Amino acid sequence: EVFLFDEPISGLSSKDSEHVAETLRSLAREKIVIASLHRPGAPVLRLFDKVLLLDSGGRLAYFGTPASMVGYFRDACEELSISHPSVTAQSPLGADFVFDVLETPLSTIGGGSNTGAARRFPPSFWQERFESVDLMQSLQLGGGPVSKLGEAKEGERLPVPPKPTRRFRAVVAVFATHFLRSLLSKLRNRGTVYSTCLEAPLLAALVAITLRSSPEGAYQFSTALHIPAYLFLSATVAMFLGLTNSATEVLRDRPVLRRERNCQPGAGSYVMAKSTALGLVAAIQCLAYLIVGNHFLEIDGMLPYLWLWMTLTAWTGTAMALVVSSLVKTERAALTAVPLLLVPQMLLAGALVPFREMNRGLFDNAREVRERGGVPVPASIMPLRYAYEAMIVAQATRNPFEAERLRLQRRIDRVRALEEPMTEQQAERFDLVKEGLRRLLASGASSREEALDMIERIRRISTSGTRIEVETMKVWPDNDPKARPASEFFVNERIDLLVREAETFRNDYRNKDGASFSTR
Repeated sequence: EVFLFDEPISGLSSKDSEHVAETLRSLAREKIVIASLHRPGAPVLRLFDKVLLLDSGGRLAYFGTPASMVGYFRDACEELSISHPSVTAQSPLGADFVFDVLETPLSTIGGGSNTGAARRFPPSFWQERFESVDLMQSLQLGGGPVSKLGEAKEGERLPVPPKPTRRFRAVVAVFATHFLRSLLSKLRNRGTVYSTCLEAPLLAALVAITLRSSPEGAYQFSTALHIPAYLFLSATVAMFLGLTNSATEVLRDRPVLRRERNCQPGAGSYVMAKSTALGLVAAIQCLAYLIVGNHFLEIDGMLPYLWLWMTLTAWTGTAMALVVSSLVKTERAALTAVPLLLVPQMLLAGALVPFREMNRGLFDNAREVRERGGVPVPASIMPLRYAYEAMIVAQATRNPFEAERLRLQRRIDRVRALEEPMTEQQAERFDLVKEGLRRLLASGASSREEALDMIERIRRISTSGTRIEVETMKVWPDNDPKARPASEFFVNERIDLLVREAETFRNDYRNKDGASFSTR
């Protein structure tokens, strides 16, 4: 076992320093204790077995026992004619004496000394002197220069050491260490915690309150004007969160990674752990954003789907930011890259500027593709464009009303596609499914809870109910002036218009390219 201590006696009195040094000495039994000390006294210095003295620039000035170090520099004083009051008074010599000798200043013209003047002997001098003395001592012992690390015997060929193999438990342990370190680095900074927890809800409240508008005055989800804009901004916020959370992570970890590179922790474990930790934080932020935003805009039943696409978008931004953080050298450069990555995606996502109104030079065969709702070439590699379109499609097809309608319609289409004649039981079930679809389209409710309950009853009856249950089921509340079609609680007209227009382009026999949701 190896224990490393950085300045364990810094700021302590001489007596307390001795107690700490004695504790380190007792800890060194059958173990290795390495401590960095700043000018220890003679009693503290004597408790250590070896001393490694480094001068400015990391140059080696001495390596050996504390007693021999004091004797070495006492001899240097005599050899180099350096006068020191401790030598004259024959008082105990410690680290202060050694550093005074190392930093002996040049004499002034008047014969005095100036402690602020340049050093008489540079660090390279003390390194060369120690190497020369060490070489002479080894030659006097009758052998050649002895390496401090030992040498192989002459003529002996040692095999190349095999690359260490890691067991699965070791890989998991390294991954867990990096993962916990990444999470704790986020939690230790209180400002980072507050910004991480409050950033997403505040953005959601700002966006949702601004976009909560209907043409009639009173807000209704079915006629809301800005649900497509909300979905686009949600995808943009997810990308923004992923980029800003990760833009400086690798830069901050570089000193730690440089210090641990000899342990060969593995870049794969670090990248996976860092991505997992940052992805978890981004997923929590996206969830908080959607809870607040969907509540203000009355978007029901869509939280899992929108959260999935927002989280995937945030993870994409995290991956992009980690790549940037590993390439740049300063945090300013990393943060400057965030708008360079985000703004082009916003422009080419198709929400701010319709594709048909963009520069013709961005299209391949612009004369045909541009007018048919095709996609510009740069937009085909923009993650934000795919996230925006996925959220539009999810909102249009995965809401409770449309999901049940499409399920019933697919069952009807499958039965109609059968080539063999239907049995009496299949015909009966086919009629029940058609009747369930008609009643779903004619259903109404006065609240979202009633609409959800109505949709669930239609789903259950059309799947395993009887004709009597279907025919006797009431699909519209009696004498309720607040009742309105169930579809208005879950289907937005603007979203439905975008999807139908895209389907029109896709089904056009002249259009060979994929249609997008950028048309207006």
